[in-house]
Amino acid sequence: MEQVKDAAPFTALDLQKTVKALRNFRSLMWDQAQNDGRLDYAIQYYEVVKTLIYGIYFTWEKYKYENGWIYSIAEEGEDMLQYRMFQVGAAERIEGLLQACKSQNIFAMFPGGQAINNMLIIIYSDLLSNIKKGAIRLDSYQQQSL
Repeated sequence: MEQVKDAAPFTALDLQKTVKALRNFRSLMWDQAQNDGRLDYAIQYYEVVKTLIYGIYFTWEKYKYENGWIYSIAEEGEDMLQYRMFQVGAAERIEGLLQACKSQNIFAMFPGGQAINNMLIIIYSDLLSNIKKGAIRLDSYQQQSL
């Protein structure tokens, strides 16, 4: 039986590279915002990028890369409570992330930012497509509206 990941337009390595790039962009933006005295902006950007990373974790888990264990791509010591909260209404959240990536590339100022934004669109589009056609099953709490 073919698994969803076998037909995916991305690989486990693509997901790992995307998470790594997102963490790098988050650090660069954090440093720049702090240098500019814009801590409010740094916190907002940090939260947005964290949510995008959670979307990748969710994809990793649902496509069952490494049996769905996200610990191989999560940061050591990372608090998984917020990721678990992300999972409530996950399909709705992923749809919001996809629309945000399509409407504005918040990574445009970074080298490789366009490629990362494009990869996020590919990942989230494929994930939503598989959810809608039933190839990926969501638990009842993941289907709830927020």
